[in-house]
Amino acid sequence: MPSDDLDESSQRDQMLELMRGRVALAAGRPAEALEVLLPAGRFFDGLDLFHPSFAPWRSLAALAAFETGETELAARLAAENLEIALRCEAPTAIGRAYRVSGVVNEDLEQLEQAC
Repeated sequence: MPSDDLDESSQRDQMLELMRGRVALAAGRPAEALEVLLPAGRFFDGLDLFHPSFAPWRSLAALAAFETGETELAARLAAENLEIALRCEAPTAIGRAYRVSGVVNEDLEQLEQAC
């Protein structure tokens, strides 16, 4: 199998893992979500795929970490996500990043900025 096919297959697999993490978080299983999202995130970062609209793993993982009580991890991921979203100048990603940051930092000003 050519390496391009392998890379494409791996990317698809990790996108499915990202969706599994999203579903686990929505279903109230944040620890399970975090277990899936962090490895997927490392994969995307390894490919330099940082755009938060393409691979929103940091926003999801930040919320999952916050819900499991891992507040330092949640704050770090939220800050990274906001920095990347602002650099990408993607309005939807910026709004999401401010919302997530506002939630994990319990910061009303960031929540207002999300609007």
